[in-house]
Amino acid sequence: MKHRDRLIIHDAEVKEDGLDVQGELPASVLDISSDESDRQYCPNPLAYQLHIQRVSHGLLAQGEVSTTVRCRCDRCLKYYDFELKSDDVCHFVEELHDNIADFTDDIREDLIINLPSRNLCQEDCQGICPSCGQNLNVRQCDCPEDDSGSDAWHQLDNLNL
Repeated sequence: MKHRDRLIIHDAEVKEDGLDVQGELPASVLDISSDESDRQYCPNPLAYQLHIQRVSHGLLAQGEVSTTVRCRCDRCLKYYDFELKSDDVCHFVEELHDNIADFTDDIREDLIINLPSRNLCQEDCQGICPSCGQNLNVRQCDCPEDDSGSDAWHQLDNLNL
């Protein structure tokens, strides 16, 4: 695979039957953290396979792009890999500046929109015990269940207004 910093296609490269391109873009293109302590970070490059063809007065790119993002579960705080993929990339660049089309930002948006808004290592993640911190996916803890209803909202029931 060919590694590039940006996905720039020169108009002259695209023949009548189109141009097939594949390669990798650096993870920094996603503009999300590369720090392992963050909620989501991207340690892997973005792989792409595209077919570029001339359409009207511009270039049309169709294909797929993917990478793997490392996520931290919102419930149990365990890290897991999330495959970030867009199989239906379709972008048209009508105005070519200096006879080039830059598809980098469009590819980035295709992947960013597929990032999970809620990170869960599994749909039925049990999370951690609020008392002892035990990961309840690994084993149940011995903490007694609190049936007293002594949460912060319960105290509001005692207000005389």
